[in-house]
Amino acid sequence: MPGPYFPSFYPEMTRIDYLIIGFWAVLVIVVASSLYMLKRSLDALLEEVKQTNSVAQQLRDQSKHINEVLQEV
Repeated sequence: MPGPYFPSFYPEMTRIDYLIIGFWAVLVIVVASSLYMLKRSLDALLEEVKQTNSVAQQLRDQSKHINEVLQEV
């Protein structure tokens, strides 16, 4: 005997209904995996930008040092 949360139409589901449910499940899995791969790509891109930023900061510091040396000369 089904409980209050199980409607009585489940035994009457057709193959098309199961096919639609299967397609939705596949769609959810594809979207979830795509979002996970996007997150990984964005994390890698962020790490690369951080490295580029640190190199740029080092170059700025070296440029300031060179300018100071040139002003002394």
